[in-house]
Amino acid sequence: MVLQGERVRLRSTREHDLPFLQKLWNDEAVMRYVGYPQGLGIDEQGIQKWFEGLQSRRGVNCEHWIIENAEGEPVGEAYYKAESEYCGYQAEKMAQIDIKLARCFWGQGYARIAPH
Repeated sequence: MVLQGERVRLRSTREHDLPFLQKLWNDEAVMRYVGYPQGLGIDEQGIQKWFEGLQSRRGVNCEHWIIENAEGEPVGEAYYKAESEYCGYQAEKMAQIDIKLARCFWGQGYARIAPH
């Protein structure tokens, strides 16, 4: 799946994106905003296992994208998950959206335009 905008493109995450995601998820500055102030500390084996799990969940109320700039360079990730339950409550129409950007792209407006 590809979503194209004027400044960004969201495309389905592929295996060759794993080194980028590993670096992103291990960046303390990026991850502190999502509850991991030390970064995830994920290694190559861990990121590969995550990707294999993603393949089985993809399309079943779940999608993970790489955010690319106009030059095709990865700048971050976006994740969508529809929820059927949240904190023990039925949540028929609830969804999570998660956006993380590599630190070198902060302040350039990418997170603001990625979901549009």
